[in-house]
Amino acid sequence: MNARGMGKLSRWSKIGAVVASGLLVAGLFPPASLEGGLFQLAGVSALVQALLMLLFRAVQVWDALVPSTGWPALVWVALVPLLVALWSITGKRAGWKGFFLGWLAGTVSNLLLFGWLASVSWLAVVMLGIYLGLYWGLFGAFAATLANPWRDAPDPAGAGKHAVACRSLRVAFCLGAVWAGLEWLRSWMFTGFGWNPLGVAFGNVPVMAQAADLLGATGLSILPVFCQVVAVQFVRRLWNNRGENRGRPWLDLAVAVAVVGMVAGYGGWRLATEGRGESIRLKALLVQINIPQDAAQVTWSALDVHMAYEEETLKALDHLRKNDPAHWPDWVM
Repeated sequence: MNARGMGKLSRWSKIGAVVASGLLVAGLFPPASLEGGLFQLAGVSALVQALLMLLFRAVQVWDALVPSTGWPALVWVALVPLLVALWSITGKRAGWKGFFLGWLAGTVSNLLLFGWLASVSWLAVVMLGIYLGLYWGLFGAFAATLANPWRDAPDPAGAGKHAVACRSLRVAFCLGAVWAGLEWLRSWMFTGFGWNPLGVAFGNVPVMAQAADLLGATGLSILPVFCQVVAVQFVRRLWNNRGENRGRPWLDLAVAVAVVGMVAGYGGWRLATEGRGESIRLKALLVQINIPQDAAQVTWSALDVHMAYEEETLKALDHLRKNDPAHWPDWVM
């Protein structure tokens, strides 16, 4: 690895960096308040109880820190610490080291994102976090090996004018595609779990969100990963070439900015042309009952749940037209 001008990260520095990325990704999304308290688990050791209590308090603190809207702007920087840690891996078993660091970042992120499931089961929170972290681990293994631009990188002094920038773009596209592909994979693998891909962070930015009609919300995830990969490599080149009097290839940074501009331009065009074509306005009824729960025990019977949805639906029928749809959650049926 050509690490001229770059110091190696210690083991704990890498761990701190990936945990920071996990926290930043969790901060993209609005927190879901954790209701109730931590109940005692029969037959579980005191150590496990203490660890669950620590996790419970961490989720509570996180809910208090993150605003109700989340920090969606973090989508442009959230993976930077993770990339730096993964690309700093050297020596043997780089793939396994990258897998562990990626898995750790994903587990931290998902434990915080889905801590609200503790109102049903703390075991579900822990197992879900560990499972979803595996997809981050696969990304980490790929980034630390096949897509590591800091390993065997060409010397900028001897490379062609745009060789370094072109390599940066190839790595950025590959990592963006792999990240989005893993999000797509987890959306259908086993039972499927498609919640909170990175692209969802653009939900409140209409001009960027319009591109979801091309590749979906998962496809939108390619954009922030692509830009961060380019940015980290570009900043490293600036650092390595500091004090030197030779040109720096800006091609990859220019392409990244152009891609963001193209996505925003497409979104602006879609928003400007929306409504000009033929359309039919629909009114739909969405019914969602706040069913009381006590830990894992639902306090209403299946019949009570169904009747509650039926009663709420009947109240709104006067405001609907003949062919307007009414939507219930699928599990109620």
